[in-house]
Amino acid sequence: MRYIQKYAGSVLICLSVMLISFSNTLSSPLLTEIAADMGTDVALAGYLPTITTLFMGISVMASTVVMEKMGLRYAMTIAMLLVTAGNGFGFCANSFLGLLAGRALVGIGMGIAGTGFSTVACDVFRGKAQSAFVTIYTLGNTLATYVCFAAAIPLYKLMARSWRACYLLAAIAAAVLTLAWFIIVRNSEGGCPPAELQKKQRGLRKAMGDRDVWVLTVYHSLAILCTNIITNYLPSYLQIVRGFEAGEASSWSGIISLAGMIGTAVGGAASTALGRRKPVIIVSTLLSLISMVGLLLWRQPAAIVMGIAVFGFCTRCRIPATTSVSTELRKFDTAFASGAYALMYGVGSVIGIAAPPALSAATRAVGMETAMLCFAGFLAAAAVISIFVKETGPCTSSL
Repeated sequence: MRYIQKYAGSVLICLSVMLISFSNTLSSPLLTEIAADMGTDVALAGYLPTITTLFMGISVMASTVVMEKMGLRYAMTIAMLLVTAGNGFGFCANSFLGLLAGRALVGIGMGIAGTGFSTVACDVFRGKAQSAFVTIYTLGNTLATYVCFAAAIPLYKLMARSWRACYLLAAIAAAVLTLAWFIIVRNSEGGCPPAELQKKQRGLRKAMGDRDVWVLTVYHSLAILCTNIITNYLPSYLQIVRGFEAGEASSWSGIISLAGMIGTAVGGAASTALGRRKPVIIVSTLLSLISMVGLLLWRQPAAIVMGIAVFGFCTRCRIPATTSVSTELRKFDTAFASGAYALMYGVGSVIGIAAPPALSAATRAVGMETAMLCFAGFLAAAAVISIFVKETGPCTSSL
């Protein structure tokens, strides 16, 4: 029965993260409409998805303690309650500050869910099964993003052009998952002994003192910064710079997630088959850089589509490998793995908060196209740093 409950938690963690990803992404295809209604510029409206990522980063570094004290069931119930409330704020908030507060709540829930994922991945799965679970988890996350881009504008029109109603639907879905966590996952393994809890807390401190964790964290932070810039602002970029209609811009941006699903599967399979992580990380980062520059500069529709597709494929292709590295740096040390995962995603999320004001200022100075191109420099730096990421795959010893 214990294993049935754990596998039920595995399914629910994937569904929960899919919904959270949908909720987080929902602002991006509707950014132009929200900015117009709230009387702000598009670049600053980008704080909506960015504030979610910021609070996710803060939360994921602190939520290990919450997970260990309360157990998976209650921690995830609280996480989904926060997501429900955050989406509810999107429906009823009358100010941009209120919208930001709602996105912050979603981010906190997102951080707790991330710790839930690393807990399930380390405790339930081993070896190839763990790699497969990471790949499935990432695929679900990417699928939710694609569905959001594909469905957001049609849903917006169906709801009488009310982006608030879109948030309400997301809140209802989150409420359903909240009940599912409370009812289905009956075993709660919280309340661990003080000595064990101190061991878990030391996991983050040990990870913070590890050079390899910091190399991975810096790499991931720079790479995810550029990924978020493209994902969050591409719909608005296509409307403002290229003159696309809102629905068309959202559909084209959704190609990132559609290609990303394929990239996730290919990256996970390649990483597993090779028994190595670095080749996947290095090659996918270089191709991400080339495609990012291309999709911003090319004028022909076919070329833009190709750039978007390659960028989406490559940005997701590296995720199973980087996630695996974070959990493999110290074999069988789940506390350290949780700390490394939290640090990698937490620092990257905190750094991302600088993107909206930087992009807004650069857009006013040199235009949106040039401003977004400047961020490609961070991806170039990530490509260099990827060379120094530690190889942790099972074939490492044979090199």
